[in-house]
Amino acid sequence: MGDTGRQLFFQARFAVNHQRMRTDVWRLAQSLKASPTADAIHAARKASRLALLRLRVLKPALEGHLYKRLHKLLHELVDLTGESRDAEVQWRLMVKVAGSAPSSGRSSARSPLTALGTRRRRAISQLARYLRSAAFSRYLMRLNADLPILDALQAITRTRERALLRYRQMLSNLAKLLKRPVTVHTVHPLRVQVRKAYHLARLFELRGASGAGPLGRKLHVLQADLGDLHDAVLLALWLQKHGLMDSGDTGVVLESVMMHTLRRCRRKMKPLRHAIHRYLRDES
Repeated sequence: MGDTGRQLFFQARFAVNHQRMRTDVWRLAQSLKASPTADAIHAARKASRLALLRLRVLKPALEGHLYKRLHKLLHELVDLTGESRDAEVQWRLMVKVAGSAPSSGRSSARSPLTALGTRRRRAISQLARYLRSAAFSRYLMRLNADLPILDALQAITRTRERALLRYRQMLSNLAKLLKRPVTVHTVHPLRVQVRKAYHLARLFELRGASGAGPLGRKLHVLQADLGDLHDAVLLALWLQKHGLMDSGDTGVVLESVMMHTLRRCRRKMKPLRHAIHRYLRDES
């Protein structure tokens, strides 16, 4: 593909994908209000993170006060769903851990499961109460008024070019980060960078409504594995904080889950690094 063809293709996929992601935020925020289920919470949280990243890409074309207003608006939805999402994920993981423990050790998992279940119900109840409030209705009105601004900005050629340069720079930095050994203590920074790169890959590499290019798929797989590892680490920290982590079968199973997931992540880091180098070479 020549330079002109590549540029036209880039402009088209940028416009289509940006519009679709922007629309998702508004639609999913409304769905969350109608029914704050675990799936709706996750979908709204994910769409907000996607929109936040696109907002950062478009920052050069935004006035300072407008960027701050939109950033605060989108971040509010991420923060709003944080505790509910964490409680749900950690409860589900604890259910799996308890089910994998020997029958003799399952009794020790009852107390953590009970505590996590209480935390989960409280988080959902607090979220549902806020979603029914006048404050959230006003939030939806601001969201509906401000998000269309992003549709006008994505048509600016200079912004698209800067966005692509940012994507390439992020991939280059990620390739360097992937050379470093990952541990349970360093998983979160790597997870954040992989997640950002994957979201940008969805913006630039989608070939239609579903599916992504080879690089996007590899980023997605590693992001999911790093997310599983991060969830297990957070669960272990929460159990330790509340004095619910035992040294028996439940603790052994959770440790096994973390080590298995860590090995899975490490196996996928080198192929991803090679895929990034190929993408940067082919798109140059």
